[in-house]
Amino acid sequence: MPTWINYWTCDIVNISGWQKCSAMITLGLDWRNAIGAVMIGCAWLIIPLLANGYIGSKYRIPFPIAMRSSMGYYFANFAIVSRAVIALFWFGIQSWNGQACMAIVLGAMWPSFKHIPNHLPTSAGFTTQQMLAYVMFWLVQFPILFIHPTKLKPFLIVKAVTVPICSFAIMGWCVHKANTMGGTGTLLAAGPTVHGSAFAAAWLRSMTALIGGFATLGLNIPDFTRYSKKPTDMYVVAPIFPFIYAILAVVSVVSASCTKVIVGKVLWSPTDIISLWPNRSARFFAAVPWLIAQIGTNVTTNSISAANDISTLFPRYLNIRRGQILVAIVGGWAMVPWKILASATTFYNFISGYAIVLGPFAGLMICDFYFIKKRKLDTPALYDPHGRYRLNKVGTNWKAAVAFCCGCVPNVPGLAKAVKPSIQIGKAAWIYYISWCFGILATSLVFTILELCFPDKSGSIVEEPVFAEEWLAEREAETGVVTPESDSYKEKQPEA
Repeated sequence: MPTWINYWTCDIVNISGWQKCSAMITLGLDWRNAIGAVMIGCAWLIIPLLANGYIGSKYRIPFPIAMRSSMGYYFANFAIVSRAVIALFWFGIQSWNGQACMAIVLGAMWPSFKHIPNHLPTSAGFTTQQMLAYVMFWLVQFPILFIHPTKLKPFLIVKAVTVPICSFAIMGWCVHKANTMGGTGTLLAAGPTVHGSAFAAAWLRSMTALIGGFATLGLNIPDFTRYSKKPTDMYVVAPIFPFIYAILAVVSVVSASCTKVIVGKVLWSPTDIISLWPNRSARFFAAVPWLIAQIGTNVTTNSISAANDISTLFPRYLNIRRGQILVAIVGGWAMVPWKILASATTFYNFISGYAIVLGPFAGLMICDFYFIKKRKLDTPALYDPHGRYRLNKVGTNWKAAVAFCCGCVPNVPGLAKAVKPSIQIGKAAWIYYISWCFGILATSLVFTILELCFPDKSGSIVEEPVFAEEWLAEREAETGVVTPESDSYKEKQPEA
């Protein structure tokens, strides 16, 4: 249980988590409405986190394998590729945020670093100083990526303790500085800067962006819950997730609001605030915990997840470690994260955009497991390309494809407008403002109706669940061959 608490603290409290909350102020919300959007978003997120996390903890299978039950053996690759691409983007985003931490650390240690002249054009999207810091961060992070999740406990504990302390220190400085400038009272009494339909749009966009930021984890949570000692361990997410995020929301939103008074504009990243501090030691010790946070988040959330997806797609050529190397190179460099983090608006458009596909995937996964399969899966068959979950010759569940389109396509006009604001789509934009919520609900409804009207006849619905451990034990009894995955093999191994 403490390990799961540490995990959720580490996964939530990072720079992008701070930015998701503080960027709401840039959209025109005040601190009260921003915190409200965070809490409602957390309530939505608990649904896929608990529902899909249980699948991994019960059957010990990762997300790519679990997805085959609802979409078919080969059609599931579409969800796997989509999830992998998004994880690559997030790996780059978290790494670029880590660059900001590294730049502060280097500048605090060697003040001359801050005076390195820029030799790059504005169109590059970054400066020479930023690229040097990014290379340093990438090199420090790279070897840590290969530590097994079960060995990360000490690292996660350090992150879980130091980052919250640093967060409160930043908020304390912001409040004190704003108070000395006579702006704290006015700030707390101030309301939103947008009203009417503009306020509603800003509030819904903020909620959806928050959900979108964790929608990836709502899908691939089985990648981590598969390591839990018992299925009930991951239930800690229900009280812990909203509690931790509520604290982060208060800290980040109050800090961002105070920077309006301090510098005249909203600073939506903690590294921007730390950079204002005159004391070199303070900057160093405040930036190091955030640097650790970015590495920890990339290891636990992006590197392992994307590597799982990629190794599932190309098992003959790539294992998880090779997949992590590919993620570090492609995600860290080819995804140009500096463009996504160019502004709060660009960042919000990105995380709201991919929510249009992650919501439908989550809906398919939940409805299939709980309402269609009745929580009964044949684990070995999920790994068999010719097994019961192939469904047909093309390995595709057409009902899942139709349901996915019903949850995704209505959001496409809104995504197009977000990319090119000059496009006029009328009221269709409101669907996009709740893209993830609409996607999961519409897909769930259509998929359930289709499965009831056209029940499966391929044998994918089993009477009793089949667990991998039981199947391995039966095969061992029949053949006499002991596999490394079986309990008897583990019992024969000498203790370390």
